Amino acid sequence: MEKRNVRQSVTLSTVKCRVDKITAETIDLPYLELNPFWQRKYECWRPNEVTKLIETLLLNRAMNPIWTVDHPKENKECVLDGMHRLTTCIKFIKGELEITGKFLDELDPEKYDGKKFIDLTKQDKTFIKNYAFEFNLLDESYYTNGEKRANMYNILNRISYRLNDFEFNSNLYHRFYDMLRSKKDEFKLLLWNKKDSRGNLEYELLELYILAVSTDFRSWSSLNKLREKWEIENLKKRQDIMVGKTGFASTGIDNTEVITQARDEYRTQLEDVDIGLNKNLSEVLSNFEQSQSELTLQRQQLNQQKKLAQQQANTKYFGIF
Repeated sequence: MEKRNVRQSVTLSTVKCRVDKITAETIDLPYLELNPFWQRKYECWRPNEVTKLIETLLLNRAMNPIWTVDHPKENKECVLDGMHRLTTCIKFIKGELEITGKFLDELDPEKYDGKKFIDLTKQDKTFIKNYAFEFNLLDESYYTNGEKRANMYNILNRISYRLNDFEFNSNLYHRFYDMLRSKKDEFKLLLWNKKDSRGNLEYELLELYILAVSTDFRSWSSLNKLREKWEIENLKKRQDIMVGKTGFASTGIDNTEVITQARDEYRTQLEDVDIGLNKNLSEVLSNFEQSQSELTLQRQQLNQQKKLAQQQANTKYFGIF
C-alpha cells in the first residue's frame, strides 16, 4: 500500500514551541528540526523580503506549504522546504528583525516602519502568532533515501527558488560538503576575494583541489565541467555503490551489519579525500604565500628604485642653479 503524505495546519506559535526540543517534548508534539543535515545554511533575508513576509502574516495571506520529512526513529519532523520562512518568522517574534515601512504594499508605512514584534498592537501580535502554515509531511523514506529526497528538494525549490549546483549537490552528498565547508577558515587566505554565499567558497576550494590533482586537461571544456566530472566520479559513483549494497543512501542509521560496513567503507573513502584535500590545498596555499611574498619583495624593490630615481632627478634639478 502506498504511503500518503500527511497535511495539516500549524500556527506560528506552535511552530515556535516545536523548534525547541525540550518544549516540544513537554507539550508532547514532534520536535521540528529546522536545520537537518541536508539543509542549506540560513542566510538572513534582506529588509524588503522580511517586510513582505511579515505583511503576509498580518494580512493572513496564503503562502507556499512547508514540507517536512518524518524521522525514522525519533519523534521529530525535519524541514525539507520552508526553513528560511520559518526561521525569519521566529527571528521576528524574538525581536531580532523589524518591518521597513517603504517596502509595505498595503499596510500603513508610517504606522509600521521600524516596528519589531514587541512594538505591535495586541491584535497584530495575535494575527502573527495565530497565522496557520500548511505543513506537508513526507514519509521516512525521504529521510533514508538521499536521491529521492534531493529530487523532491529540487522540484520544490524550482517552483519558488532556483537552486544552484552547490545547494543541490550538498543536499545529495551532504557528508562530503560538510567536510568541505569545514575547510573554509583553514584556507581563507585563498578565498579573500570571494563572497561567502551559496557555496562560492566551498566550490572555489574544490576547484583549486581538482586543478591540483588533475592530469588530463584535454577532456574538459571549462572549470565547471571539470568539477562536474569529478563529482560524478568521486561522489556519485561511490554513493551509488553504497546504495546498491544497503538499499538506500548514507543516512546515519545503523540497522544491520551490512549497512554499518557499507557506511564505514564510505566514511573511509571520504577520509582519504579529506587527506588529499588538506595536502593539496596546503601546497596551493604555500605556493600562494610564496608568490605573495615574492610580489611584496618586488614591490618594495620597485618603490626603492622610484625613491632613488626621484632623488637623482631632484639632484640634477637643483644642480642647474
